[in-house]
Amino acid sequence: MKTLYLHIGTPKTGTTSLQNFCYSNREIFEKFGYCYPILPFKYFGKRLDRNALFLNGVVYNEKGKRDLEEEERRMQAGFDMVREAFERFDNVFLSDEAVWMTGFRRKSDVWKRLREESEKGGYTVKIVVYLRRQDEFVESWWNQRVKIDIIKYNTMKWEEFLAEAAEDSMPDYYSCLSIIAGELGKENIIVRRFARSEFEEGSIQHDFMNVIGLGWSEEFVLPEEKENLNARLKGNAIEVKRVINTIPELGWADNHFFRSVALMDTKVAGEQYPSTMFSEEEARAYVQRFEESNRKVVEEYIKDGRPLFSDKYSDLPKWEPDNPYLYEDVIRFMAISDRKLLNRVTALENGNRKKAKEIRELRGQITELKKQIQKLEAKTDKLDEQHKQLKEKLKHPFKTVARKVTKQ
Repeated sequence: MKTLYLHIGTPKTGTTSLQNFCYSNREIFEKFGYCYPILPFKYFGKRLDRNALFLNGVVYNEKGKRDLEEEERRMQAGFDMVREAFERFDNVFLSDEAVWMTGFRRKSDVWKRLREESEKGGYTVKIVVYLRRQDEFVESWWNQRVKIDIIKYNTMKWEEFLAEAAEDSMPDYYSCLSIIAGELGKENIIVRRFARSEFEEGSIQHDFMNVIGLGWSEEFVLPEEKENLNARLKGNAIEVKRVINTIPELGWADNHFFRSVALMDTKVAGEQYPSTMFSEEEARAYVQRFEESNRKVVEEYIKDGRPLFSDKYSDLPKWEPDNPYLYEDVIRFMAISDRKLLNRVTALENGNRKKAKEIRELRGQITELKKQIQKLEAKTDKLDEQHKQLKEKLKHPFKTVARKVTKQ
């Protein structure tokens, strides 16, 4: 049976590490009859290893407006490429965490499209989703929005976000899964808890390989994780970045620069003021809102009789804006920014000096070439004169011979 495994997140459940792993091992997967295809579509600011982006990626035209026709063209082309992959492999798998949210909002027809395309292509769709306890999920999602995005969420204070936007992350898991099941069937939804203690071998990579039926191989390579790979901001670093986001006309390049500064500051900030946005009491109350939803997820999808999530909550203090370390973090943030800018200026100056040296060397080479050209021109003139003399002699060969005889 041909099977398409679609990993849809949720966001902030180790998706970057998992996609990096899949991208690095795609050739090995093919030896076992599994394909992790890398599609040719590019989306601004998105990595190629997120190979399910054709299901939900946004495309803009030259005027900066959303290009719905191009989005549809890519979606259909993506499905065609999946169907072509099934001509060689029995198992194809895709991954993109944004499908979790967009599949219930601006791309709400994606589940229907998946069903229709699978019926036409003769394969089964299996949805794989990792769920994180709701308090941790929404806090991490807010942190990510402030850290990376240039959208309305990235300037929201935590309380504003919780009141106005937290539900956009779809924390009612059962309701979301029910929508997917309505098109693809409950039997085709694989739900996993996002917790290291729940993973096979304590690794999400091992766990996912087992989920899709491939299992683990000694041939697989775990890529070396880059430092701060999608790391969250800690302590006051998140608040400093949020305030910076309120600067008018903050562009992507500016955002990237200040994000890098925040990530440099976050280790010290987190050690100096370890904290969370929820107090323990608030976190418990928030998760309590989804008690019935979580119970149904276990009963209808996981079916192991255990609670969906751990009842152990963080004992860190709730972050407070008047904490005594904010002043220090602002100074440190400014110092890191100044140092990075100074490094850039120094690099540019060094680059300019290097270019100036190269220009001087090129000018010296040009001068030397000019001298060589002048010498060649002199030689050419001499050869031209000799050529003329030779022609003259050839016009009067008898006179020339007579002169030579006379001279002798």
